[in-house]
Amino acid sequence: QVPRPRTAGRRRAGLPPPGAMDAAEKTSTSRAGPESSRMMAVLRRNPELVKAMVASGLQRSAVMVAVTLGTQNLRVMVWREHTAQYTAMLSMCSSVLAMTTSGAFGRFGDRFGRRVAACIFGLSSFLPAWALLIFGFSATGLYASSAAFVLSGLAS
Repeated sequence: QVPRPRTAGRRRAGLPPPGAMDAAEKTSTSRAGPESSRMMAVLRRNPELVKAMVASGLQRSAVMVAVTLGTQNLRVMVWREHTAQYTAMLSMCSSVLAMTTSGAFGRFGDRFGRRVAACIFGLSSFLPAWALLIFGFSATGLYASSAAFVLSGLAS
């Protein structure tokens, strides 16, 4: 007896044969690229990862908006014509610190648990705002907040 292909049942159900893609699927996958499709597969397998990424993004954006709106006038008052230069240097230092310590922070999360790592990440996100609350809206508060901003790159 010759085995029949399994496409008959799919055809009756209105589904394409296995391995067949319509034109829309072909163009969407060709535009997305292999890296994008692999990332989407990882996200589909790990719905908790999607939740963590969205929560982390919302938290970071809320903190950054608050710090930016709260400290921009203070930066201009203290740093005057060097405001843009110093702000860019702070962001660069924080990003370089984040890049150089991300592997170690990932291993820390693997060893002590993701919840502990997420808690440290969350607390470090609020360090600049806390520094302003502790030291006040002054030059000292600005420098403490700036140092805390750079240090928050450790847990990014």
